[in-house]
Amino acid sequence: GDPVGSNGTGGIVAIEADSVGIIGGSHISSQARAQDAGRITIKAERLALDNGSIETSSASEIGGRAGDVVLTVGTLSLSNGATINSSAPQTGLAGDINILASGSVTMTKGSTISASSTGTANAGNITINTGDQFAMTNSSVTTEATEASGGQIEINAPEMVRLINSEVSTSVEGSDTDTFGGTILID
Repeated sequence: GDPVGSNGTGGIVAIEADSVGIIGGSHISSQARAQDAGRITIKAERLALDNGSIETSSASEIGGRAGDVVLTVGTLSLSNGATINSSAPQTGLAGDINILASGSVTMTKGSTISASSTGTANAGNITINTGDQFAMTNSSVTTEATEASGGQIEINAPEMVRLINSEVSTSVEGSDTDTFGGTILID
């Protein structure tokens, strides 16, 4: 991407490692002000976010899209307020969040996975596919849009989906004639 403060596209972030830890307030982000934000791709056997974040956003007033977040992992854990988020506060679309885990995905202690749009474009979709289980305690997976339609949430876990004091939700605040809440699919 272009230097900080310019109006170019956000750069692509690609990480491949055996184990990735994003902890103690650390974050990985791709942002753009006038065009598309770059995609964030992480491939790892183990990905842990402990009070860390992965974020993409586009503040474009001309329709730039927030980048997608694509995580291909063995296991994924989010804890202590960790976040994975794609947002679009202006006219651009929020990016999609795609998680493919061969093992389990766990979320605890106020962790969130979200795609949001506070502008006129739709929120992104969230897809979580695990080879084992998906478990949430005191956490949330959400899509929301204030002026457009909410994104879809799909969670596939062959062994178990467990939510304890947690929520999976889509929401919209726009007109009831032209905006719709996203579909939630859990299998």
